[in-house]
Amino acid sequence: MEKTYIQGPTGPGSAGDNELLSRLKSLKRMVLLGKVLAIALPVIGFVLIAFIAMQEEWILMLAAILVLLLLWFANALKLKSQSRKLKTLLGQSITMPVLQEIFEVHEYLPDKGIDERIIYAADLVESWDRYSGSDLLRGKYRGLNILYSDIHLEREEIDTDSDGSTTTHYVT
Repeated sequence: MEKTYIQGPTGPGSAGDNELLSRLKSLKRMVLLGKVLAIALPVIGFVLIAFIAMQEEWILMLAAILVLLLLWFANALKLKSQSRKLKTLLGQSITMPVLQEIFEVHEYLPDKGIDERIIYAADLVESWDRYSGSDLLRGKYRGLNILYSDIHLEREEIDTDSDGSTTTHYVT
């Protein structure tokens, strides 16, 4: 296995480390920009649409709404893509080498989890309505086959107030 070294107080890291740090910084900036735009676009849109409505330019207002919605959805898709790339890069460059120091890693998928059917078959949790998982690790530890991942299970709860109105929320 090829070893890489992160820049420390004693001197510069390898060219590969500097490239990795550069890619990580770039992806983090893109994700941050996407999050800022996700908040800013609706605010800017509201102000713009209010201004156009005061001018009573209804066709222009409709066009502005469509353009802003398009921009917001495009940004959301780009943000999701950049977030996935960042998670994958972190998984391959940082998490995987650490795992390989402890486990005989056969498979590591940062954006996948244990199949929901396996969790259901284990019968450790009564029921859930939402499932998500990440950091799937398939390998061996001291000769023992392992299958591991982070999992998040949520159960839906519905509360009814004295007026008969219901509120749905999810409990971990």
